[in-house]
Amino acid sequence: MSQFRSYVFVILIGVSTLLKAQDAPLRFKAGIGLATYYGDLKEKAKLVDQSSLAINLGLTYDLTEQILGTFDFSVMSLKANDKFNTRIDYINRNLNFKTTLWEANLGVEYDFLNMTSGDYILTPYLHMGVGLFHYNPWTYDRSGNKVYLRQFGTEGQGLPSYPERKAYNLLQMQIPIGGGIKFAISEDVNAFFDISFRKIFTDYIDDVGNTYPDRDIMLAESPNPIQTIGLTYRRYPVHLTQE
Repeated sequence: MSQFRSYVFVILIGVSTLLKAQDAPLRFKAGIGLATYYGDLKEKAKLVDQSSLAINLGLTYDLTEQILGTFDFSVMSLKANDKFNTRIDYINRNLNFKTTLWEANLGVEYDFLNMTSGDYILTPYLHMGVGLFHYNPWTYDRSGNKVYLRQFGTEGQGLPSYPERKAYNLLQMQIPIGGGIKFAISEDVNAFFDISFRKIFTDYIDDVGNTYPDRDIMLAESPNPIQTIGLTYRRYPVHLTQE
C-alpha cells in the first residue's frame, strides 16, 4: 500500500513575551494554527488540505543576540481520507485515518536581524531541532465504531507468515525545520508567523507502510480476522467524518 514517507506541515501565528525573572533573556510563547498531513493517503502535497487545529506552547532563550535556544510542546490533529482524492484508484481504496499528535522539540533559532538592539522591529528567522512525538491512528469500522488501527495489524503485523512485519512504535523521533517572521508589538511582546515541516521517521502515522497482506493468511492467522480484513480492505462506503 505504501508509496512514500509521511510528513507533517504546521502553520502557526502567535505571540511571545519576555519573562522578567532574574533578568534572564527568556521568553514564553504561544501559538495556534493548522496542521496538515502528507503521505500515502494524499495524492498531492498542499500546505492547507484536510487540515486540523494545532496548538503550540514554548520557551526561547537568547544564546546570543541572534541565536536562540528553543523548547516547544505542541498538540495537533492529523487526518486524511481517500474520498477527497481525485484519482479513482485512491477513491476506490477507501482508506482514512485520524490521529492526535503530541510532540516535544528542542531546537535552535537564527534571527537574521538583531531585534534586541532596538534598531529593528521585525526579522525573518529560521529554526531547526529534534524531538519526539506520540500518535495512534484510528478510523471507524464497518459498524461505525471508533477503532485504533495498530492493534489489528492491518498489514499483517504479528502474523506467523509475516515475521518481518512488526507492530510499529507509537513514540517516534522527528526533525522539525522551519522559519517565519516576527515583529515587535511592544518592548516585551513579539508576534510571529511560522511555517514548519516535520521530517518523521515512521511510515505508519497513517497506519499505511507496506503492501496488502494475503486475505487467506489473515483469515487463518489473525486473532480477529473478519474485523481486521474489513479494516484492511475497506471497499465499502464508510468515510471518516471531516469536522
